[in-house]
Amino acid sequence: MASSDLSGPAAERPGGVRLTGVSHRYGRGGDAVTAVGPLDLTVPPGEFLVLVGASGCGKSTLLRLIAGFERPTHGTVQVSGAAPRPGQGAGVVFQQPRLFPWRTVEGNVDVALRYAGVPRQEWPEQRAALLERVGLQGVGRRRIWEVSGGQQQRVAIARALAAENPLFLLDEPFAA
Repeated sequence: MASSDLSGPAAERPGGVRLTGVSHRYGRGGDAVTAVGPLDLTVPPGEFLVLVGASGCGKSTLLRLIAGFERPTHGTVQVSGAAPRPGQGAGVVFQQPRLFPWRTVEGNVDVALRYAGVPRQEWPEQRAALLERVGLQGVGRRRIWEVSGGQQQRVAIARALAAENPLFLLDEPFAA
């Protein structure tokens, strides 16, 4: 890590997370449900945090707020010192793999490499390394429906790793 990466408060460094007075509600009026909060939380870069709670307690909502897929009803969310933006700064693995069924395992990883800005000529080497990293060497040419649920989830993890983000948000990634 470069010395410039060590300056400033932990939550402002790459991968640092800060939630201040965050709450999130779904619905309006009498039908509104508070899914998260109020919550203050700081996670320094390099920390490993596990959220544990009953089904429906707001864990997935909190991850969507940190990823920038949703905005909090109240409070602020910061990732690396700025408001989170979808697809930037965090690799996300959802509860369901969210793969493209018309593509092969390799094709699904290629999509992530393209969005990560990896030059096309580097895809074969990067793809092979990612698939090996998640234990999927030898299955790259299979269609998504030809691999198990656990293997599909590992393809989703490989895609999240492709962008080399400083933050990974995993929503029950090992459920399968």
